Amino acid sequence: MQQTNNIHPLDELIIRGLRSSDKAIHESCVNRFFYSEMEAVINRIRTVVFKGTVDYDEIVSELYLLLSRDSWAVLDSFSGRRGARLSTWVGTVAFHYFLRHYLKVDKLDSLDHGNLTQEKAGLAIISSDEIRMDVEKTIALMPNRRYAGVLSMNLMYGYSPEEIADILETTVANVYNIKHRAIGMFLEIYRDGSDR
Repeated sequence: MQQTNNIHPLDELIIRGLRSSDKAIHESCVNRFFYSEMEAVINRIRTVVFKGTVDYDEIVSELYLLLSRDSWAVLDSFSGRRGARLSTWVGTVAFHYFLRHYLKVDKLDSLDHGNLTQEKAGLAIISSDEIRMDVEKTIALMPNRRYAGVLSMNLMYGYSPEEIADILETTVANVYNIKHRAIGMFLEIYRDGSDR
């Protein structure tokens, strides 16, 4: 497990509880974290990303699997730097994950899968370059250039929230807030473009 020097004490308790082998402690932390602290974020993902077509519990299950994969490797990457809270950080991780999932599913669903042979099915897979081009195009259409800049730095160039905070001379928490709003704007523009 990562060092917890910068992690808020309540977040440390949640992390320990999620990793706990004691079933009662683990279930209590899962319920508190995913069904209380993360409720607003998960409902926003459900509404904005999946247009209400995916159940809340399915999103929780997918997010839980993501965080717990490889002995909680994703969760272990949380450092709490600059006062970032676990729920804010997981919210950003979740939006990234489901945004990528949404783009891939949206593109694959639009393909005609009828009577594809196994040989031709391999040609129907959307490359990451096409997804990247869609993301770049959508970011370019965003009217709020600060939002666009933060998303571009993070999604296109791989800057961490901490690095973006240094560049913008702001807090990591503020970067997460900007990204949260930026992702909402991005998805609205992306959906509007795909509806035409």
